[in-house]
Amino acid sequence: MVINKCYTLCHCAILCNRSQVTEVFVKMMKLGLILVIGLPYVFSICDEGWTQFNDYCLAFSPDLLDWYTAASMCLLYDARLVQIDSQAKQNWIVDHLKARKITSAWAGGSNRYHNSIWKWIPSLKPLKNFEYWTPKEPNNAPGENPTNPVNAEQCLEIGGPQNYHWNDRWCGIKHNFICEKKAK
Repeated sequence: MVINKCYTLCHCAILCNRSQVTEVFVKMMKLGLILVIGLPYVFSICDEGWTQFNDYCLAFSPDLLDWYTAASMCLLYDARLVQIDSQAKQNWIVDHLKARKITSAWAGGSNRYHNSIWKWIPSLKPLKNFEYWTPKEPNNAPGENPTNPVNAEQCLEIGGPQNYHWNDRWCGIKHNFICEKKAK
């Protein structure tokens, strides 16, 4: 039986959004295909503390970490620093940052390893498909990096002072960060 393009209940969690999954689940219960006794919550597309956006689950960390440590922390959760590839995703992220009163957060962009070409780490996709830089950014401004003032700003920050546009920053600054992973 095919209900809303979902072939099996576990397939639904991947292919359909939460309301479609709930609708399918209710239909299957009414048809007598599923018997539920006392289950307060049946499925979750995202782990607790993660929020769904399309096919991804995102976590907004309250911790302040440098870019490298933030990227490592995401890896511990089988995730990566967020890759922003559309205006819709940018807007959704900004809404969530504002709701959490987070003024600046690390995203997964860097030009550190690729001859000054900005790419998403670790996928190595170029940022060219969608960019939301603050005017005159990225500028690789010297001064923040005490060990290498020439290549000072090599990591992507979503910054409140720039109305949540992107800014290149020294990777050693401590910010909140956003992890993402594929939804279950």
